[in-house]
Amino acid sequence: MRVLAALILATLFQGRTLYEDPTRSIRVYGYTQAEGGTLENGDFEFTMRGNPAVVESRLEGMSISSPAMSGVVAAATPSTRGFIRTLEVQGGGMVTLDNATAYQAQVDQARRLGTPVPAAPTANDVSTIKSERFAYSGGAAQGTLSIPQPFSVESKSAGKTGDKTFEQTMTAQGSQAVLQLDPAAVGAVPLRSGTITGPVTLKINRSETQSGTTQPTLSELNGVADNVEIDLSSARTITLRGNVKVSGFSGLYQGTSEGDVVVVTLDDAMKPIRIRVTGEPTKSTLRERKPGGSK
Repeated sequence: MRVLAALILATLFQGRTLYEDPTRSIRVYGYTQAEGGTLENGDFEFTMRGNPAVVESRLEGMSISSPAMSGVVAAATPSTRGFIRTLEVQGGGMVTLDNATAYQAQVDQARRLGTPVPAAPTANDVSTIKSERFAYSGGAAQGTLSIPQPFSVESKSAGKTGDKTFEQTMTAQGSQAVLQLDPAAVGAVPLRSGTITGPVTLKINRSETQSGTTQPTLSELNGVADNVEIDLSSARTITLRGNVKVSGFSGLYQGTSEGDVVVVTLDDAMKPIRIRVTGEPTKSTLRERKPGGSK
């Protein structure tokens, strides 16, 4: 579409805002050099550089930062919320997803509109995704993150489930990936599904403390595979395929498994609760951990 209004900006003041929608839910800032303008449909198109430049969607709890980026953001209207429509990142970038930020923005919006305030999430989830280059395309509900180069993911969660408090960290590295996100989903992890091309490494560390006690129960899961498929929207599974090796411990036991396919099933709090190994041949060991919790 034709740009109706255009501007070319250069500044030495980092943190300068290039664009902010009327509801303050979408913000484009942190530029040292930028060009942008409003499209016929009301979207804002831009190209900018910064140290870093940042695009923030508060209702989604999502921010994307990079030294160089270009994209389009959709402004909020009386009936729809603003969101990041497209974004191309080069020169190293990071996606941050924080459900506490999303929840506070949704509470602010509900109060402004006089609508019911959403229920608070039961856990604080913060995820970061880093890569030299990636692209994001999204709508008001979901988006796709396409990563054509090596990347890393770190996801931290802390909260309460039943009569236990927990902290969990998941890290993963791969050669490329396509991830489906729902950043604004309060009460659910932002990553809904995806495929990762390897070699892939995966690690999940979890600490749970029973109410009335101070001694946590620790668990760890490590995995390597050629490819990984993620489904956290329905089946809640992480499927590792090709030359799979997994190892880890939980409570009093530790073990290792090898196979063609390993399916890790998670509960509602993203805790690994079941591991199924298939393929010919499979190898598995299970033994007690040494006193004191050492491996």
